[in-house]
Amino acid sequence: MNNIKEKIEIYQAYIYFGAVIVAMIFGLLLPDIAKHFSSFTMGLLFLLMLVMFLQLPFF
Repeated sequence: MNNIKEKIEIYQAYIYFGAVIVAMIFGLLLPDIAKHFSSFTMGLLFLLMLVMFLQLPFF
């Protein structure tokens, strides 16, 4: 279990930027569908940012 936590902490910046890029591509390719998920996506990105910058544990 600790090994997974360490890997997430090491790659957390890549996870965050990957999530941002996926959300951006999804929004550009399918704007009508992405419009319905905007509040959900913003909430998840906010949570990822909060965890990344405050170093909150995932587990």
